[in-house]
Amino acid sequence: MNLLEQVMLGWECARSALGVAVKPAIWPPWLLLGLARIAAIVTLAYCAHPLVSWLAAPLVSWLAGSGAIHYPVLFRLLPRLVDRFVLPLDVAIGVGAAGVASLQTVALSGGTTRRLGDAMKQSLARLPMLVVAQLPVLALGWLLTDGVGMWLESRGSGGLVVKAVTLLASVSLGLVRVWFCWLPVMVVADGRGVLDSWRELRRFGGRGYGAALVVGLLTLVPPAPFALALRAPGRWIDIGHPEWVTALLGAERIVTLLTTLLATIALALAWRALEEDPWAG
Repeated sequence: MNLLEQVMLGWECARSALGVAVKPAIWPPWLLLGLARIAAIVTLAYCAHPLVSWLAAPLVSWLAGSGAIHYPVLFRLLPRLVDRFVLPLDVAIGVGAAGVASLQTVALSGGTTRRLGDAMKQSLARLPMLVVAQLPVLALGWLLTDGVGMWLESRGSGGLVVKAVTLLASVSLGLVRVWFCWLPVMVVADGRGVLDSWRELRRFGGRGYGAALVVGLLTLVPPAPFALALRAPGRWIDIGHPEWVTALLGAERIVTLLTTLLATIALALAWRALEEDPWAG
């Protein structure tokens, strides 16, 4: 399968994912993840409220310093706080939800159905292996975000240098994530081990990289307006609407969740198509 055919496959699978995503066998774990994300954002945004201050205030102080809980400093730091706070949720719930979506999509595309409970049990049983398989890209994600940020801060870099290095790091991370995006379907749906999945990535990544890249690029479009609005959270504070930061963060996280769900389904469909196509290699 040449690059153009891979691109067309990615586009067709992304379109088909819209119809699969609404099936009850797919979305319940993602609803749980969405509720957990919203709860985390609200807890951080209102960390001084007596209802949650006993837990949230010390956590915010530990993550961003004692002055971070004060108004309006908190809202300037909120996007970064959410990034750090939501990561464990994405690992604990999101990885499992991706496994369920991959497993159910492969079953549905083959004309069979699975009970949601059975799919969740299988995904949970494979969850530790899936997390271990994704450790390289998770570690690289931290290195190219927080790691690069701390390095630039230690050098006293600013302006154009920070923007250029941050952009380069983001693009590099995105390209690597595209290569690793097949892991949920390989580990959970296909039942491969960690080392076997890594070996398969060397073969399969090249066969389906064009399709995965198209799906990945499509997932970037819907959250982009929210991400741009949050690049400078101070602007919302300056015009007297700091609460908009919380609303934008919530919207951005939910839209990202929905696009990630669609991407997971599309990749499972593409994986099945490539595995069934004797000419795909």
